[in-house]
Amino acid sequence: MGTNFYVRVRDKKHLREEVMSLVAQDKLYEAQHLLNNHMEEIHIARRSGGWKFLFQSNPKYYPDTKAGVDKFLRDNEGCLYDEYGDPISTDEFWKDFEAFNDGYDAVSYADAHPDERRFDDREYKSMDGEGLRFTKDDFC
Repeated sequence: MGTNFYVRVRDKKHLREEVMSLVAQDKLYEAQHLLNNHMEEIHIARRSGGWKFLFQSNPKYYPDTKAGVDKFLRDNEGCLYDEYGDPISTDEFWKDFEAFNDGYDAVSYADAHPDERRFDDREYKSMDGEGLRFTKDDFC
């Protein structure tokens, strides 16, 4: 069983033009509603029993490093949720990461189970030596 983590942020680039158009038309209620409800959900990571955390590569938002992910999470504090909609603080997220840090990764799993399909070509470790695993593949 696994749990996915997401950050919900406002997609400011696309939102600006829509809001400005509504304000110009004197549709202030509609503009406020759009501001309150227009969110983008960014998949950050997945944890699964027996496995290390797997982070989603999101170069639009952060570099594939622990410092990059941490900065993005802290800049968006209060917007991190698990897939069940429960909020989680950045500090709690990293504690969870540490608790799951002794599990399998794709390379160690493939080495331990050579007869099963290998996934090590779909994930990679961060270049900062912090031990984060990333994938560019979409996953749920």
